Amino acid sequence: MLDNQGFLNNPALNRLAKGTTIAYQNIREEVQLVKSTLRRLVEDVKREEGFNYLLERTVGNQTNIYLSLTEKRDGDLYFVDPNTLTGARKALLEYVITIINCDRFDIDKNAPKEEIEARLQQIME
Repeated sequence: MLDNQGFLNNPALNRLAKGTTIAYQNIREEVQLVKSTLRRLVEDVKREEGFNYLLERTVGNQTNIYLSLTEKRDGDLYFVDPNTLTGARKALLEYVITIINCDRFDIDKNAPKEEIEARLQQIME
């Protein structure tokens, strides 16, 4: 019904439905940007690892991509230090950590990389 807010008989509900629809569109655009970047980075890892048609469709193989980015310590799951990785895996992990920290500290994900790094440096001091 939110897609057709004009069908509501109440003007207040129409305004509410319109505002909700706009909010959904904003969220969807932000998620699509992150999703497309993540997809590209994962494809880079797969290409670097030599994933082929068969490996793509073998259950469990893609799990190894993500397991190598994490480690278990004292019953908790941590990301590995990105500096211990190279190439596409390092780029993927750095992006994931940046996105998490942007959400965590309310930093604009679309800001230039240098600005994000400077802001995170300020927070960590």
